[in-house]
Amino acid sequence: MHFELQEIDRAFYDYLRRELVRNNLLPDISILSKADFLLQLKAMIDSPNSKVVEIFGVGNVKDRGAVEVNKITIDRIDISPADIGAWATVHYQKNEAETAYNKYQRPAGTYNLIYQIGYVTDSTVEDRRLLNMVLWVFGTMGCKNGIKEDFSKTENYFDYKQVDFKDNSDGDYFERIFRYSVQNVFITPDTLISDEIGILNEITIEAKNIQDNE
Repeated sequence: MHFELQEIDRAFYDYLRRELVRNNLLPDISILSKADFLLQLKAMIDSPNSKVVEIFGVGNVKDRGAVEVNKITIDRIDISPADIGAWATVHYQKNEAETAYNKYQRPAGTYNLIYQIGYVTDSTVEDRRLLNMVLWVFGTMGCKNGIKEDFSKTENYFDYKQVDFKDNSDGDYFERIFRYSVQNVFITPDTLISDEIGILNEITIEAKNIQDNE
């Protein structure tokens, strides 16, 4: 399947983010302005009766700051060539005006990606909750749609499986790390070969009923 790389990056972030929202652990950035999100987040942090779990996606490094409790971080840690190729394979799509077809060539091959999901907490209760959340959302293997910039889902989906687990806990913090492999996805753009493939508007045929003469 073909994806923009950020659609897969965002998927590992957003499926967990939605679960945090459902559990009242985070405001819903998908329906709030950034200013309103930050106001609600601050109010939750300042409230003694609420719990907050912040989540940081791939590339969101500067905002992570120093190690704090109840934090989930997601990183893409490896990209490697996969086994499936598509050399010279072409496909066609109508242009935006629907007056002709564009002819595209697929990239030469697919890629395997490794994603790392880690969380840090200083509470046994929160450790169990976050561990169960990752297992509930992703499990040992499965498939997910990519997530677009507007938080809608792609039509395509990618397969993944868990390939590693590490426990980096010490005497002060629980730190658990899951690693998931996404296999055989196209992440580089197709090449436009032609944008002048005409659309056949009318077909005229003549049909005859021929019977044997007896």
